[in-house]
Amino acid sequence: MHIAFVSRYLTVRRGGHERYLKRLIKGLLDRGCKITAFSSDFDADLYKEKRLERVKVRCCRFPQWFRYLSFNRNARRAVEEKKEAFDVIFTTEYVTFGDVYRAGAGLAKAEIDSYGTLSDRLSLKKYLQWEADKKDIYTEDSSLDKLEEAFSEEVLNYYLNFELFERFGVFPVGSSCHLVENLPYYANDLEILNKHHIRRKGVLPRRRDLKARKKRKVMDVIEGERDLPELTPSKESFAKIVESLHTGKPSRAVVAMSNEGQISNLPQDVVVETWAEVSRNGINPVYSGSVPFPFLGYMQLIIGEQEASVEAGIKGGFQRVVEAMALSPMVQNKDCAEELAERMLSEQEDLLPQF
Repeated sequence: MHIAFVSRYLTVRRGGHERYLKRLIKGLLDRGCKITAFSSDFDADLYKEKRLERVKVRCCRFPQWFRYLSFNRNARRAVEEKKEAFDVIFTTEYVTFGDVYRAGAGLAKAEIDSYGTLSDRLSLKKYLQWEADKKDIYTEDSSLDKLEEAFSEEVLNYYLNFELFERFGVFPVGSSCHLVENLPYYANDLEILNKHHIRRKGVLPRRRDLKARKKRKVMDVIEGERDLPELTPSKESFAKIVESLHTGKPSRAVVAMSNEGQISNLPQDVVVETWAEVSRNGINPVYSGSVPFPFLGYMQLIIGEQEASVEAGIKGGFQRVVEAMALSPMVQNKDCAEELAERMLSEQEDLLPQF
């Protein structure tokens, strides 16, 4: 069977229905169907199957009403130009042709309802089962204890997130090695790190060695020992932000900016990381609500440490450095704050003349 898929976006960067299409297309390809996909935006690494042909469809972005008209016109022409007898034309767009039309709210709601409650979907047990499936780990007994036992020595990037969700009803964003930067209890003891499957990072040999390996790869390319790798976009947003500021093409990005109310229960002017809308009008942070109460105290501690560190850096003075060290939630033994300050200033005295 030859199926035509018509959708403006076939990229999981967009959202739910695009992910649904990816799973649907993969399932049909696995069953021997031939697919021709018509879209204005593809994920290059997601649609490389031999029985899947990609056809780029031009689409005007603005104004919105013309976006739909232009995609309808150009997609219809692209389908007709193929001059192939498709068995089915499946579309998720508002177009005037097709056999099966868009997966709307009814289908999405049915799929979401099938997942159960949020607590069911974000349970620690489900996460461990997902990790077990991904790594082909089989346990006859699928109880939480047995799953924990199967991963006793492994790093699990989101174990702590699910654990905190079960405890507080709040799911933190970001992998656990970033999460513990704000929750120092989990970062100050090797036994605790291992218990919660947290990957150590920072000033360890691994980072130094990684930089050396990357430098060697670059030199190998320069010296002709290695082919230039295929260039692919990184996950950083800088290039997209510059494009939006220069061309006016709107985009969204996660940015660190002064708090102007986007986090309602943190002080004004502290730096917070939230979504922002970017265009020729600038970078405008999006209102994100408040920090959940169970984590607000941790945030206030970190703000206090940073304010004290900035004051010490600007004004100088050994005692100010000691105060910043003592305020740091990462320094759990406050009695060693003075010793840490002395060691830091000794190691970096050429960079810190104000001390």
